[in-house]
Amino acid sequence: ALDIAIDREAVCNALGNVQMISTPITPQDKYYNEASAPVYDPEQAKALLAEAAADGAIDLSKPIELVVVAGVGQTVANVVQQNWQALGVEVIQQTMENSAMLAGFKEDTVLFGTVNRMYSANPTGMCYKNGSGYLRMNNDMWNDLKNEFLRATTQAERDEIIDRFQVMWQEEVPSILIGAAYESYAYSD
Repeated sequence: ALDIAIDREAVCNALGNVQMISTPITPQDKYYNEASAPVYDPEQAKALLAEAAADGAIDLSKPIELVVVAGVGQTVANVVQQNWQALGVEVIQQTMENSAMLAGFKEDTVLFGTVNRMYSANPTGMCYKNGSGYLRMNNDMWNDLKNEFLRATTQAERDEIIDRFQVMWQEEVPSILIGAAYESYAYSD
């Protein structure tokens, strides 16, 4: 519910030079599946949130704490806060140093925060290595998919695995991805 309540277009427009994403497979990736495009549906988000509250999965009487890292994170947090408050959820921003927020993620004391840079779970990405990054998924499903992708021997197998990856990401929402900035790298020996 909170994922599809975020107006990614508004965030990306506010940031500039950022493309909307909802999975680690970005639109310029050859494996990108149009069916995985970001969804912005506040009405469906309200319905899902009401269902979760009725089931006891979320207590809407308690505010959601959104940890903010100064800079770009503040811009993101302001739009996200407006979007979530439009659902009837109280959101409280708390400013924190980046290292403290990341430690909070690892210790499960921070649930939501604005991360300006994140390692990618995208099995097609060069930066992905087992256990790398400061955020780790809470199960082996993503590593299993990455390894399955790396072992695939045909393009058809790789296409099927990445399509499954994107569908699973949107179903599970292990991390709410909002936008991808474009960067260029030069490598040299």
